[in-house]
Amino acid sequence: MASLIQRGWFQTVVDDQNLSPDLHNRHSPSQFQRICQYVAHVNNALLDSCQQHVRLEDLVTSPQAFQVFLASSGILTSPPSPLELETKIDPSIATPNFSSEEEKYFERILGPMLARLGYSLGGEVDRPLPLHVATPQRLSSFDRADTGTFFDSVSRRTIPLKIDPRKFTRVGIEESGWVESAFNDKHTHIILGGSTWTMTNTEAGWPASHDSEYVCQVDVDFDSSFPVTLMLLEYNQEQMALRPRRLLRLRGRSQHVMFRCLAEAHSFDVAVYASAGAQRLVITACRLSRFPGGFLPASPLLLTPNED
Repeated sequence: MASLIQRGWFQTVVDDQNLSPDLHNRHSPSQFQRICQYVAHVNNALLDSCQQHVRLEDLVTSPQAFQVFLASSGILTSPPSPLELETKIDPSIATPNFSSEEEKYFERILGPMLARLGYSLGGEVDRPLPLHVATPQRLSSFDRADTGTFFDSVSRRTIPLKIDPRKFTRVGIEESGWVESAFNDKHTHIILGGSTWTMTNTEAGWPASHDSEYVCQVDVDFDSSFPVTLMLLEYNQEQMALRPRRLLRLRGRSQHVMFRCLAEAHSFDVAVYASAGAQRLVITACRLSRFPGGFLPASPLLLTPNED
């Protein structure tokens, strides 16, 4: 769960990049609640559909247990050394701090799933892992949100942020869009607001408003068999870059994505990043807008495109 929170899953009211649990819930839950629903859904689906289950705690009891389980799954391997199994990973970075309200929601949504796996609410193993029992129950589907029509219909009601192509920071890409010969085997990128990958300045990027959500619409034409990605670059008060975040894998057509800035971000920029091997990269259209706090309705079900 902590990793999903850190990666920004379900952070925005409309998250059309990640599978969205209970999308049509009129009482649109918070990011924490939606992640709880997602984790419960995925684990229950796996328990109901997989013939073999194993917990990490059971897998690392001994080198022999590790080897026997993999062999029973058709994977032949040498057993790890006892030292490898005894090496512990420091979980402190990934351990979330829940509020009392979040703890209640965690218990209500994930408690039954943890019990099925033989865990207590605190994460300790307190019972054997149950045998697989086939169930005809069909879990609700997780469909991606169809938000293109919505974004188009409300774009006139947002606050547009100016994008000036003359300010683009191009690394390895000529203005014509062709990748420079020196970058044939290197990653390339275009940063829309004029910042760099490691720092920004007062004339580049945009201020980060923490009570707002942003929508970026891009139309990119490229010649590459490797991924081309829209990245969010955030900078602290000292204008140094925080860890970049992946927003969207581009498909060579007009796409939308909604995002929020981290609390520690003082400003932000947006980049189109091409993995090594791209031959051409052209941004044919791009638009960046801000939704003021409270602008969006409480539920995606209410995001109707026919509002005047």
